Amino acid sequence: MAPKWRFISLVLIFILPLGVTFISRDVETAPNDVEVVCQVGTITTGIQDHHINSHIVVPVYLYNVSDSIFGFTLWVRSTWPELLRFGVASEVGDIIYAKFDTVGTRCRGFEFFDARIQDALHGQVKISAMCEKDRVAPIKKPIPPGSGILLNLIMETTDADSLCDSMPVLTVGLQLNRSITSFSNPASQTIGCNYVLEIDTSYGCCKTWNSTLDTCQAYWPPEHMCITERQRCASIDTTRRVLIDGSNEFVCVPCECGDANGDQSVDISDVVYLIAFIFSSGTTPGVCVYPKGLGDANGDGAVDISDVVYLIARIFSGGQAPHCQ
Repeated sequence: MAPKWRFISLVLIFILPLGVTFISRDVETAPNDVEVVCQVGTITTGIQDHHINSHIVVPVYLYNVSDSIFGFTLWVRSTWPELLRFGVASEVGDIIYAKFDTVGTRCRGFEFFDARIQDALHGQVKISAMCEKDRVAPIKKPIPPGSGILLNLIMETTDADSLCDSMPVLTVGLQLNRSITSFSNPASQTIGCNYVLEIDTSYGCCKTWNSTLDTCQAYWPPEHMCITERQRCASIDTTRRVLIDGSNEFVCVPCECGDANGDQSVDISDVVYLIAFIFSSGTTPGVCVYPKGLGDANGDGAVDISDVVYLIARIFSGGQAPHCQ
């Protein structure tokens, strides 16, 4: 098989979990043995009324038992996108790319990623990845057997009003799509598949190839058929590929005047947050129950440099406590 077609077969098994691929006949997997476990993290996030959190980190954990991971496709859905949605990294035409983070994770260094938001509410994301993109040096190694964080999803809350008035605790589910989420090993196999052997006589043998040996220019007559044995992924064994959903539990916390970044404490990080908002078009401080928001530390009805000075005096010189009224 020409080099280009070998690479295409690898891509197909990675993109199409139930597609057709060519593998060695002597590759066997013990039935009912767990081979890979993928779990979306379950976390707790404090939320203040009318406050937007634009950086909620949700880890996705991976435990692969014996096979290395060459590529994967994750499809994750938020059960309440009106409150918790996937962050947007960029937009190119009609394509919306999602935020994610691989720093310190098991797939750091992968050559290819494609993270796309799949719906108008930004409530579904599909992330596809391969450790090697072009099969050229330096060769990237697949993820060896082991456990840890595969990658981190970056999510955000919306500006849904007054949630904390009626729901002090709210749980949003994060679900893995069972039919699309998949993992492939370096042998072009979808991990956890039940393969069946098929005999294919539908294609004639190639008589003449082009100069790069990737396109057939002429076939032998129909009576000269190639008999090809191939393994087809017929179904996924859910006892061997285990997918576990996660969730984000929102806990409503009291508003604290001067807590511009909404992290439940008044400190130097709020000063930095206000400076970014005032001078660099940073994120607007949360509103909560205060007319001008949590950034109006001196209560003069505006969020400006005087609030920065006021917080610095409070933090470093024991000045008056913030009063946003």
